[in-house]
Amino acid sequence: MSRKLKNYAMSKQKKDKNEIVEHTGEYLVTLLNLSTAKLVQKTAETGASAGYVVLLVIFFFLTLIMATIGLAFLIGTFARSHTLGFLTVALLFFLILAGLIISDSKLLIPYMQNKLVSFFYKRKKQ
Repeated sequence: MSRKLKNYAMSKQKKDKNEIVEHTGEYLVTLLNLSTAKLVQKTAETGASAGYVVLLVIFFFLTLIMATIGLAFLIGTFARSHTLGFLTVALLFFLILAGLIISDSKLLIPYMQNKLVSFFYKRKKQ
């Protein structure tokens, strides 16, 4: 081979190597930007879901409080003593609490764990 041909081949290889390095750098920058965008999206989804859950819990407890007050007044009207109505509702809540404590959380906790795992697994597959 002539010297010019060798120099041309060497310069072409250097140019190809430089292009590969440049493309690799661009690829890594794009990959980093894509990863950052995915992280921001997941963070936004998690934050929105957490806010939604907080709102649902607040409305649930407000509804529960209003329903129990209404039930207490209803029982009090039938018993002709609002005090007896409120004490009856308090006793109902006490029995529910005692039942949860006595069950030793063997029924409720595994059920909730299974629900959470299935919820996140289904979301991950979608």
